[in-house]
Amino acid sequence: LNTATPSILAPGPDGAVATMRLEMLREGLQEMEARKFIEGALLDPAKKGRLNGLAGKAQKMLDERVRSFMGAIKGKGSGWTPWAKGNWQEKSAELYRTAAEVAAKTGAN
Repeated sequence: LNTATPSILAPGPDGAVATMRLEMLREGLQEMEARKFIEGALLDPAKKGRLNGLAGKAQKMLDERVRSFMGAIKGKGSGWTPWAKGNWQEKSAELYRTAAEVAAKTGAN
């Protein structure tokens, strides 16, 4: 079984084209940026003060994501099953919605 990733680009008729692996990498980076944005607001006292009740909701969502990932990595609970069955899409959407709410409350662009 070969599970190595030799490249994230593939040859196309007019040059390199994105592969599914590149799109997965891009999506992972976007989620990381959204998470870092929310964490930054939670760690900045001035920004956190503008979040009101959203701060607790955002922290809970971030914590649940970590617990889910850690459970999958350690093979506890349901592992990667929630992500593989489509639940990951709702978790991603929740992350982006929360980031948008944080941006609106903190005046960030």
